[in-house]
Amino acid sequence: MRRSGTKIGISSMCSVIALFLLAGFAAAEIPGDRHASGFFKSDDRQGIMQFQSGKHVLGFAPDKVYMVGMGFALIEEFVGANVVMPVAGTSGWSSGSDARVFERRGIAEFPGVTYQGLWKGVALRYDRVSGGLAESVYVVEPGADVAGIRLRYNTDFSIEKEGGLRFRNPGNKGYFSVSRPVAWQDINGKRVGVDIAFKDYGNRTVGFTVGDLDPGYSLIIDPTYQWHTFYGSGSNDRGHGIAILGDGIYIAGYSDAGWDGDNNTPPKHGYSGDRDIVVLKLDADGNYQWHTFWGSGKMDEGMGIAVSGDAVYITGTSYDSWDGDNSTAPKHGYSGDSNIVVLKLDTDGNYLWHTFYGAGSGSEGYGISVYDGGVYVAGESWDSWQGDMNADPKHPFGWSNDIAVLKLDTDGNYLWHTFYGANDRDYGRAISVSESGVYVTGHSNSSWNGDGGVAPKHGHSGGYQDIAVLKLSKDGVYQWHTFYGSSGYSYSSGIWASDSRVYITGESSSTWNGDGNTAPKHSHSGGYDIFVLTLDTSGTYQWHTFYGSTGDEAGFGVTVSGTRLYVAGQSSDAWQGDNNTDPLHVHSGSSNITIIELDTDGKYKWHTFYGANGDRAKGVGIAGDAIYVAGYSYAQWDGDNNAPPLNNLSGNDDIAVIKLCRTDLLLRILNGPSGCFKTVQEAYDAAANNDVIQVQKAFFPENLSLDRAVTVHLEGGFSADYSSSSMGSGVQAMIINNGAVILKNIYVGSSPAY
Repeated sequence: MRRSGTKIGISSMCSVIALFLLAGFAAAEIPGDRHASGFFKSDDRQGIMQFQSGKHVLGFAPDKVYMVGMGFALIEEFVGANVVMPVAGTSGWSSGSDARVFERRGIAEFPGVTYQGLWKGVALRYDRVSGGLAESVYVVEPGADVAGIRLRYNTDFSIEKEGGLRFRNPGNKGYFSVSRPVAWQDINGKRVGVDIAFKDYGNRTVGFTVGDLDPGYSLIIDPTYQWHTFYGSGSNDRGHGIAILGDGIYIAGYSDAGWDGDNNTPPKHGYSGDRDIVVLKLDADGNYQWHTFWGSGKMDEGMGIAVSGDAVYITGTSYDSWDGDNSTAPKHGYSGDSNIVVLKLDTDGNYLWHTFYGAGSGSEGYGISVYDGGVYVAGESWDSWQGDMNADPKHPFGWSNDIAVLKLDTDGNYLWHTFYGANDRDYGRAISVSESGVYVTGHSNSSWNGDGGVAPKHGHSGGYQDIAVLKLSKDGVYQWHTFYGSSGYSYSSGIWASDSRVYITGESSSTWNGDGNTAPKHSHSGGYDIFVLTLDTSGTYQWHTFYGSTGDEAGFGVTVSGTRLYVAGQSSDAWQGDNNTDPLHVHSGSSNITIIELDTDGKYKWHTFYGANGDRAKGVGIAGDAIYVAGYSYAQWDGDNNAPPLNNLSGNDDIAVIKLCRTDLLLRILNGPSGCFKTVQEAYDAAANNDVIQVQKAFFPENLSLDRAVTVHLEGGFSADYSSSSMGSGVQAMIINNGAVILKNIYVGSSPAY
């Protein structure tokens, strides 16, 4: 059983607080007649609104709320509150409607409920929410006391280590839990975090403690908000890599000047000068956690980042030696010119170790992956070098500059390194490790052979630069390599590998075909286009595709979750997807951050742009239903529905981080409320009259419960069936037959002509 949360936000006119409550009675059945009427005393039932929420029942009385499942009713009693009659209808339903209007199968589906003036200056609203029982929203007027909000429960609870609540079920058949509250205020266009926590008042009673806040601005507590944010100095600041672990979002890049975090929080380790590696941590709601700088006082750049267990690993390049905290020397010394650098921090940003590797004529680190106790780094070197104890490379250096791969253990101890390339220029840009092996990508000016003279799986095109993909074992033993490209330029920047597939992204200046002269899934458009290339783990070609305008585009990061593939990069101009599909968010300015979703067979799903003028996405990661993208922007810009950034741009170019909602249906409300809508019903419930719900190219079967008139615009010559019912005034069911319809738009409360 899950109740999704409590939300509070404060505007200049009123204050709103939001929290999230999760309940662990997953897949619980309601006992008895499955309407749980036996849980409410006969004397009470007359004054209680009862609603169905999933397989559970919610009961709303003037002084308390019941949440029923697994043979137990959790009771939330309002302490010191006014006696207020609840009013049904907050989640896209007509406010003030009687519960019987929504009645179906003997009990009403939950439409949302509001308690107006429950405490002095405080209204409480329970909203419908996907995957949960309800979301609680407190609206607090100026001058009202948040500390006056008190809730008493009929069972014991504890405040957990992470800040949430956990309630005991006396029947030992599950539990309720409430996630920690999160709060912020929007002040002059900047999102400022506010401390908030649960407070145990004893006698099974809980309330809130709130830190310092400006009473003239909004306080928001809402874990479901999607956002974007900027961090940096008045100089150049760039994000190049992103990694996600649990609630932590970690970004690596570089800064040309020092800067402070939210509330003027100084960095964990100070800025050294010229250009420093920077590491930034946010939580999943975009709240600042910490940042730190590391470097020599010359030029130091962070390029790749990985998180594993309780540690953060960063790679990049340093042009001089530097020490860690307390003058800690590197594990392996600096050798001159530029060196590959690897830095390890804990997840609180504390220094653990760092090391350098490279030749005196130059080496650079770009990609990093951590797997099964190994730290793998990909980059390039302009000359050969030895590892610890003068260890030779697994494969010798060629000429000019070679792809370089380095393996350490998680304590920073050297294990092996190797080089691959031709008597020309070869570049290593990204690395991914799975149980099936170590996969490295970059680009090569000309062909080369593997160990024992082994030829590539697919030959070099003879062009200026070809995509290069190399597979090694986890012990550094050569497995295979391959090239793809045209007579022009193809550069590879991102790679992601599973136990069965390898996905590569980058940019190509002209089209090319795969094995057997296989054409791309989507044609090249001109200029430089983003490409995605897929191989199996034996190096066999699967498919490739291009996307872009007639200008210049590039892919920099790629990741896969389930059957969905995500690419992050940049586009110099707007372009359309398959079947002339428009982007979800329009292009603006010159270069924009670009995000593409395909399925793992290369079928186009959607693409979107964000930015102002000169924006790039360099890395992408997935956590649950969220897509996180890191890069940099030269000017401030707003998100959907003119949503401002959580933290304003500081000047010149800043690190940029975006969070998007991931959904198979690609639902959005045009010019209406934003949110992570996973079903058409959710979007419909959130939409106001005359809003337009858009579904981009999604096939689905879904029954919709409607209480307002709708007009459906369908593409492809399909039709929708409507069936009237006796469920109450104005209520219909709309059934999309057998998943065979592409639903383009729903017009709520209006009927535009077509």
